[in-house]
Amino acid sequence: MSEETMSEETMSDEHMNGDPEHEECQCGHGGEGHCHHDGESKHDGECKRVGEGECHHDGHCEHGSQGAAETLEMGCVEDLTGMVSIQEHATVSRTVMHQAGGNVVVFSFDTGEELSEHTAAMPVFVQVLKGRIHIHGGDKNVELVPGGMVYFPTRLPHAVKALEPSIMMLTMITPARA
Repeated sequence: MSEETMSEETMSDEHMNGDPEHEECQCGHGGEGHCHHDGESKHDGECKRVGEGECHHDGHCEHGSQGAAETLEMGCVEDLTGMVSIQEHATVSRTVMHQAGGNVVVFSFDTGEELSEHTAAMPVFVQVLKGRIHIHGGDKNVELVPGGMVYFPTRLPHAVKALEPSIMMLTMITPARA
């Protein structure tokens, strides 16, 4: 898959290529200079989250507590498969949840579209919501269908290829900060 067919958000997402720069962020919203808030990338090295409790890269928020401001609300996405559409000859992605402790991105792939081998800077889970995909990770190959799930530890090289029009959910687990 060419870079042109993947959304800008996904190309700079902390999951792709295991960029160690992203591990430095204390607010859990991406790495220094690569934060994603409300669908926009901030590349000025100073991330200020718009909305409740501005998060800064020093790990402090406006509420005076250490780390990201944590809300005590349930997050909910009622229809994950409706968050992205399958487009001809393309891979589409959309971040559907961005919370302390993890992020969820939904991908759609047309038949034959793929994410070439890469690593992740954090542990990830992959689940197929629709269709059928081939996943290669380490020395294993799996054909995943709805109801199946795989886990990749940090830095394990892996690749994804759609065997038919498919929708996949990627859950990135961000470690808790002390």
